[in-house]
Amino acid sequence: MNKKQVLDWLIRDCDEKSDSYLHYLDRDGTPLQELLDELGNRQAGAYTAPSELAKEPGRAIASLGRLYRNSVTCVSLVLNREFPDRYLFYRVSDLERAIFDGLDFLSEIEPSFQLPFQKIGRKGLNNYLALNTSLLEFARKTWPKLKRPGQKILYFLYYGLGQLFSPPNEYNRYWIMVTKPDYFHHLDSKETILDWSGRSDMREGDVVFIYRTAPRSAITDVFRVAGRPDFDPYGAWDGFWVNLRRVGRVDDIPYRDLRDDPVTGEWGLVKRGFVGTVTEPVPYAAYNRILERIGDEKCRKYRLVPEEVPAGGVVGQFSTERHFEDDIVEPIVKQWGFRRERQYLCRVCLGTQYVRPRVDYFVSDSAGPLTVIENKLKIANENELRTATEQAKSYALLLGLPSFVVASPEGWRLFRLCKGQEELVQVVCGEDVKDLGTIEKLRTAILNLRR
Repeated sequence: MNKKQVLDWLIRDCDEKSDSYLHYLDRDGTPLQELLDELGNRQAGAYTAPSELAKEPGRAIASLGRLYRNSVTCVSLVLNREFPDRYLFYRVSDLERAIFDGLDFLSEIEPSFQLPFQKIGRKGLNNYLALNTSLLEFARKTWPKLKRPGQKILYFLYYGLGQLFSPPNEYNRYWIMVTKPDYFHHLDSKETILDWSGRSDMREGDVVFIYRTAPRSAITDVFRVAGRPDFDPYGAWDGFWVNLRRVGRVDDIPYRDLRDDPVTGEWGLVKRGFVGTVTEPVPYAAYNRILERIGDEKCRKYRLVPEEVPAGGVVGQFSTERHFEDDIVEPIVKQWGFRRERQYLCRVCLGTQYVRPRVDYFVSDSAGPLTVIENKLKIANENELRTATEQAKSYALLLGLPSFVVASPEGWRLFRLCKGQEELVQVVCGEDVKDLGTIEKLRTAILNLRR
């Protein structure tokens, strides 16, 4: 991929299309407190505008850091409002990984993108200040006549890099949206398309169940995602908005039934009583059980198809790869006492091109690198296993490692690499991953393969 062409395309796209996003990007006329309320999920007073602010930027940053507990989003918003020529607004979001992958990719041809960190983080105020300097330097070179490049930079980050470098979704995804009575009238309207708060990883065609809170306390409606989510840097609820196409009503599936069911009762969202949730992915096992409750007739009418889930173990209980990693993989690797780096960014030169894949887990110890672990939400058949194996193998070859692991709720598979060929060494079934003796044998096998 020609990086100069990519950067030129991103700049041209920004010049041609950023004006069409002014309803998101141009908030100069909006009162500061109103913007802060929106970032506080429309809860008045969640964030309070400063009554006064020092005219010297360094002192202003220090006082804002104390006021907002180093929240990059809030501090940068106020700095941009008070010092628009010197500070850019930066909304920490789910697009951050894609943004920094893009900056890293382009850093070979754009020196201002050569940064010593891979994210800002919600409280990474020092990283924000460094990024702000780099982006302003880039803006001065790219748009020298533009006094205040904030809107261009927002478009470049969130709609350029954020979309171009977002990883593809490998799985079917199903969602549940929790809705309070204030919004029931939208659900009961005759509108076929609703604009709703969403998630960055939603894709067109995804199934969405609507759960209405008390007094209804039930799953009541089915929608489908009607297009790619839009990102509003100033928007509430993480800033993502999506069009939902109405599919139809279902007979109420009450909370008490979800709670008492042996499958949905194990769903973390149900255990929490739907508290603190706006939009969340649905684990496959819970999705299939919801379809059973909806019934065959409406499932056929609404084109709702059960997800293929192998029987046994913890299969189907996880809603995302990260959920599986947090609950299963992370505790095991930590128990092993190995060093681990999640979403490890490789930098490997192939010919004249650098490739930068992200490895789910790069594992090492005091003696050096050991293995990589490639995690999957599910491996339901031989084709999915083959694809996962080839992916993990490619990472191990790039990094010069003697082994690799493919992990999923169905089980863990350890492979040896020898002269570019893989050999299956050990398999641990999903239901056995919490057995200390079995997991210790897997640890020993990984260590032995390095010798």
